[in-house]
Amino acid sequence: MERLDTKKKALDWLYQDELMNLMSIEGLEHGGLEILYAGTQSLLLSDGTAMMIHCKDQSEWTDLLPKVCQELPKDRFFILRAHEDWYLEELMEQTGLKETEPYLNSMYPTDFPLMDQLPEHVTIRPLTMAEFPLVRATYRTVDEDDYIRERIEAGMLGAWYGEEMAGFIGTHDEGTIGLLEVLPAFRRKGIARALEVAMVRSRWKQGRRAHGNIAVDNQLSRTVHEKMGILISQNPVYWFFPAAPEDPTQVCQDSSEASPT
Repeated sequence: MERLDTKKKALDWLYQDELMNLMSIEGLEHGGLEILYAGTQSLLLSDGTAMMIHCKDQSEWTDLLPKVCQELPKDRFFILRAHEDWYLEELMEQTGLKETEPYLNSMYPTDFPLMDQLPEHVTIRPLTMAEFPLVRATYRTVDEDDYIRERIEAGMLGAWYGEEMAGFIGTHDEGTIGLLEVLPAFRRKGIARALEVAMVRSRWKQGRRAHGNIAVDNQLSRTVHEKMGILISQNPVYWFFPAAPEDPTQVCQDSSEASPT
């Protein structure tokens, strides 16, 4: 078998399970993901802020793991996503990564029916930096001014109920739909659904997939998505969020032991 050492080869391999490999496919096709390691059944991809591990052949793990240790940033926050579970224990042992959060990938199928009419009194339009203070004060999952500004510039949408801003939605830097918030005074009016539909349309208009993530333990969200006909991956992707640079967690402290002789 040939190594997956070109974008075309890598994409052809990843497309064998498009739903499971959504973020890597999107990153190679539209983002800044680059191939750092290519086996015949394994890949290590990175864009400088996130790394993707794929490994279907256990015999290739001994070469892949040292490359992971070599490439992990040690001076800034980053996200590592592992697409299989069989190597997680050794990955955590060798890198010092201590906790993982499993997420299922979700994607709107291209024939998904989207509502045409907005709820009464509701309008939706792109956000500008004039809305930054409200977005920053409301959305607390990511506590970074620069990230919120970047997401607004990337195309966040806002909902207005009459003259008042009622909520917003955007995409994260890996392309997943998120940052969804509806202010308490405007909930139960169909605004969250309207924002999500508007963002799906926006993604499709750009020729991109409309996709997101669901925490494995969020059974309610999973049930709602399934009832709506949204596609959900059977297996999770394992996300790692290492400690901030001021409190490094012995990242790859044993990488020398993991290196091939």
